[in-house]
Amino acid sequence: MNFTSQRVCAYLGLVAAFCWIVGLVVFARWVPPVSPADTAEMVADRYASNVNSIRLGAIFVALGGVLYGAWTAAITVQMKRIEGRYSPMAYTQLAMGTAFTLVFIIPVVIWNAAAFRPYENIEITHRLNDLGWFMFLNPGLVVGLQGMAFAFAVLADKSRSPVFPRWLAYLNIFVMIDVQGAILNPFFKEGPFAWDGFFSWWVALPAFTIWMVTMSICLLRAIRNQEREFLAETGAENAPTTGGGPEAGPGEWQGAGPAALRAAK
Repeated sequence: MNFTSQRVCAYLGLVAAFCWIVGLVVFARWVPPVSPADTAEMVADRYASNVNSIRLGAIFVALGGVLYGAWTAAITVQMKRIEGRYSPMAYTQLAMGTAFTLVFIIPVVIWNAAAFRPYENIEITHRLNDLGWFMFLNPGLVVGLQGMAFAFAVLADKSRSPVFPRWLAYLNIFVMIDVQGAILNPFFKEGPFAWDGFFSWWVALPAFTIWMVTMSICLLRAIRNQEREFLAETGAENAPTTGGGPEAGPGEWQGAGPAALRAAK
């Protein structure tokens, strides 16, 4: 079991959140975002006046999306400690987290296309802007299922030393419901459910950021506890870097306690 690689992936979640803040707030200056009620001329002006900053912001947003995939993998490893070999919730979380990385990659490609020739055809720029924001905010159901799968697994953990605290499951449920307001974006150009509205932007994005940071902290604690249990049960000074390779015989873990066996899954 390589605990160092797990920690690296867990910390990448915090780095991803930092990249999104830098990309969206510092460079692209999309707080608030382009309004869906803006005319084609207004949208083209917004892109033309901020071309290079949008391009730099897109790089950071896409980088955060890539790192989100590694972070999701670390969560999956810890969820498998709960579910064991057959882990439907862990794999559901992994699948949805992998799909969600595209939410940060595809929209920035579209925004880059809009910024490439903003005035050549302002109607096309307008439509590309719409498409980018729909792609960025609409897929709340994807991360919603990711968080719900995690919550289900945590609530099902009946061990004396749970991998994650139960309150984290309830936080996931609350946040995943909270971010679903964005799925109503196509119905509104103004108001709280428009993509720049109260529920879709000013509530959903801070809640998502808090969720990312909280999950990362709890993930690091779970990895630390797993390492401590492993070392205490096996009496080893250094945990092996693999989960058992060709040299690991079927009786390798016979002398280990339940915590070590759980850590070795």
